[in-house]
Amino acid sequence: MLLDKGADLLVPNKDGWTPLHGAVTKDLTTAKLLQEAGADIHTRSKDGHTLLHESVSSSQLETTQWLVSLGLGLNEVDTIGQSPLHLAASNDCLNIATFLLENGAFLDLSDIISRTPLHCAIHTGSNVTLKLLLSKEANPHLLDTYGKSATDWIH
Repeated sequence: MLLDKGADLLVPNKDGWTPLHGAVTKDLTTAKLLQEAGADIHTRSKDGHTLLHESVSSSQLETTQWLVSLGLGLNEVDTIGQSPLHLAASNDCLNIATFLLENGAFLDLSDIISRTPLHCAIHTGSNVTLKLLLSKEANPHLLDTYGKSATDWIH
């Protein structure tokens, strides 16, 4: 394996991804191996994604649970102000959104254009996650920078 040949686990590619970024999108076993070999779990890609953002974007529930158990921040935001919950809402990942909320993700966190996870769920047609967010009392009246609430975007 590359680790046996002395591969540097900290060297990113042009997008800022390290081998661990790739692993958390596909294979928990490999991710754990890389972390145990010294890969930095606090690394970010050029777009500001943490490993948690990447695992959520790839619908990797077990990897997401593992990363949270290591202490990665549920409410860390990327360069456009989106948290892992924004991504779970955009991708209609009900099981991941539920896990994030149960573990302290901020329900109404706004990104750089003041969109909340509820706005994201509406924009992407993520109806199952939309229902979850509303059941947890997401505020449908918060306005984005266009002056529209999540409710306004439905119509």
